[in-house]
Amino acid sequence: MNSVYLEPGIYVNIFKANVPDKKVTIFTAASKAFPKLHDLRLFIETKGWKARVYRNDDVIFAYGQDAHEL
Repeated sequence: MNSVYLEPGIYVNIFKANVPDKKVTIFTAASKAFPKLHDLRLFIETKGWKARVYRNDDVIFAYGQDAHEL
C-alpha cells in the first residue's frame, strides 16, 4: 500500500449535492433543551417521525415531514 504525506491544514471533500428547488420549513431550539442529540434522534425514531436534526453551535435545527412534532 502506498502512503501519502499531507501537510497540516484544512481539507474538504467536495461532491455534487442535488437540492430541490422548493421551500423547506426549519424548526430551531436552543441546544440546552436537548443536551444529547443522540437521545433526541432515538426519541424521533421511536415515535416513527420523519424528521432530521443537527446541531450548529448552540442551536438545534430540525426539518422533515414531522419536524413540527418536536
